[in-house]
Amino acid sequence: MTTTEYYGATTTNNESGRSSTVGDGNDAGPPQSLAELHKLTSIDSIRHELRLLQTQETMVDSTLDSILKLQPQLSSTLSSLDTLRPQIGVLQNVSTSLSDILSSTSHIAERISSKVRQLDIEQSRVKDVIRVVEEVQEIRKSAVSVERALKEGDWEFAAACVGKAIDVDSGVEAVFSDEDTVLGPAGDDGSNPLEILRKARQQLIDIAMSGFDDAVQQNNQDLLLRFFKLFPQVKCHDIGLDKFAAYVCGSLSRKCQDLRRELGTGKEKGKLPSASILTTLFEMTAMIVDRQEALVDSVYGMGSMLRVIQRLQREVDIQSSIVLGSFNERNQLERKLADISRHSKFSSPTATTAPEDLDSLPEPREIDNILSEIAVLSQKTRIFNNFIHVRAGAEVGKLQQSGQEDLHMTDSGGDGLVKTSKLDELIQKLVNDYVLMEEYFIRRSIEKAISLDSHIPPDLTSSSVDDIFYILKTCTTRAVSTADADAVCAIVNGIGRVLEVDWVGWVQKRMVAGSDGKTFVALNNLSLTHTYILALVETLNAQVQQAFAGSEHDLMKIQACLGVLAEYGDNFLTMLRTWLKNVFTQQVQPRVRTILAQAYNEIKYTPTEEEYSLLSPTPLFASRMCTAIQKVISAFQTSMTDENYTFLLRLVVEYLAKDIERHVLTKQKVNALGALLLDADVRYITSFFVGLGNGNNNGVRDLFARLAMVTMLLNVETVEEVKELRTRMRGEDVKKVLSVRAEFASEDIQKLEI
Repeated sequence: MTTTEYYGATTTNNESGRSSTVGDGNDAGPPQSLAELHKLTSIDSIRHELRLLQTQETMVDSTLDSILKLQPQLSSTLSSLDTLRPQIGVLQNVSTSLSDILSSTSHIAERISSKVRQLDIEQSRVKDVIRVVEEVQEIRKSAVSVERALKEGDWEFAAACVGKAIDVDSGVEAVFSDEDTVLGPAGDDGSNPLEILRKARQQLIDIAMSGFDDAVQQNNQDLLLRFFKLFPQVKCHDIGLDKFAAYVCGSLSRKCQDLRRELGTGKEKGKLPSASILTTLFEMTAMIVDRQEALVDSVYGMGSMLRVIQRLQREVDIQSSIVLGSFNERNQLERKLADISRHSKFSSPTATTAPEDLDSLPEPREIDNILSEIAVLSQKTRIFNNFIHVRAGAEVGKLQQSGQEDLHMTDSGGDGLVKTSKLDELIQKLVNDYVLMEEYFIRRSIEKAISLDSHIPPDLTSSSVDDIFYILKTCTTRAVSTADADAVCAIVNGIGRVLEVDWVGWVQKRMVAGSDGKTFVALNNLSLTHTYILALVETLNAQVQQAFAGSEHDLMKIQACLGVLAEYGDNFLTMLRTWLKNVFTQQVQPRVRTILAQAYNEIKYTPTEEEYSLLSPTPLFASRMCTAIQKVISAFQTSMTDENYTFLLRLVVEYLAKDIERHVLTKQKVNALGALLLDADVRYITSFFVGLGNGNNNGVRDLFARLAMVTMLLNVETVEEVKELRTRMRGEDVKKVLSVRAEFASEDIQKLEI
């Protein structure tokens, strides 16, 4: 397909030979070429081509007319341009001249700028020379002054003179290294001024070091402070900080030695001597950091206290290693741990242990003191570590602000301190030993409580329960005081295992082998165990929330262990209820069954109106039955805790409700008046047993709910009335209940749609 323009009209020739015109609104195409016109033979084709030629002619004429109409406007425009031609020529000449002037000015400006740059360079060089000359003069004056100051003992002025020669640039250095530039002698011997100042600096460093040491020996605080401030003036910050750190560390060491000496002479304060020494060490270290931080930062620069804190941490490691080593030796810890580990399998009261084996074990009272001291050691150490790392982190922040954080950092941690110090390692080992000894202490204490167990009527429980849980409360509180989450979890988990194996195992043996009285005491002990476990978990939860408030991870870990301990309590409760069900099955249920069998023989629920009038005022059946059952269970009430008695009562009520329902639905026929009697009996029985629960029904009323629903169904007047009642019973059960009513036809009951 091809496209051709004909004076504004666009035509398209298709492959089929047809033509179309675009732009003039006609469907006809453009005229054909002359050769094609000669080939035309049809008159219609010739006429068609003629019309196309006429249309094209009209379009050409219209275009020519439009062009001719624009001729006056074009002539006017050309005339205007002719008038501007002279002015354009003038402008061209002016612009050419202006361009030449600007080019010349640009060259001149470039030459001036080059000269100005050269002048700036020369001026800068002159200033550098003046600065060097001034520094040289200052150094020469300082060299003369420093010798006089050293002779007079004016160390501060001498240090100020020396400080000017420490950071000289290469230009000043070159002046003094070139002998030709030295104009006359600077010192008395004509030596180089820069060398004089450098020698004076080294002399001042030696003076400051020896003077600081002498001040320490004399305990002269004023002199010590004077030489302490001298080090940064001669640019010896690290030496000064190290000297100061050695001084404060020495005071720590001497204090610890004095305390250990008092310990050796038996003048220790309190019952926890090692904990007392370590606490004093921590307090002195914290006091040094608090009191000296402002002085060190003001004299040596912000963040400089970090170097002192690092040295203090190392000194604390050294002194604490000595203290803890003494603690281990004084308490013969290794021997006790070996004995405990060797005899651990005999520590349970359920195991058979030879007397000589028990005699070789450490005494619980002795272990108790050791455990208390370890708990204090762990707690104080964690408090100190938190303090020292926080303060070191603050110093690192100061260094980062000044861009000097790399000067005092170590590879261990972001606060510049060792992440796990020697003290941390020793305390962690001690805490691990603590867990082993605490578990041993708990086992031996429970064993002793069981061996001393006694029951004094009218107490419902024996003495061992209170003794054991007093011990457990003491031990768990001590574990929390260590501030070690892993230790707390280990002790809590160990308590659950010990109670399950040792204590509950012993209680079960008492229940199996004991008389009824001992069995009830054992059941009461188990009930009180469950109550005490829940109380212990609640108390521990409050303690750990306070002790570990700053560590959500540790808090969640401990609370998970407390949840496991609570599960032990639930398991003990399940075990208790199993034994109570056995008591009910063996001792209560047979007697209740006999009472019910006798009562069923005396009652019928198809009375006449005359019989109903005699029975309705007082439910004799229910009252006699309840009185008889009360006599059976009243003996248990005086021998059981409230919790155990309430559960036993629930078992009686549950059995009673099911048996009465069974009897009514399988052994009785009930008429309308009998349904009223049954309803009165059920209400009386429900109120009676709720009253036996000391005003707290404990779900007793709910156990009679199904029986109450049965009486409600039996008291309807018609079968259809059941549809209006709301009942949770299945349709088959409802029909079974309705079949007991003597007045209801079985056909009507079967047709009932529920």
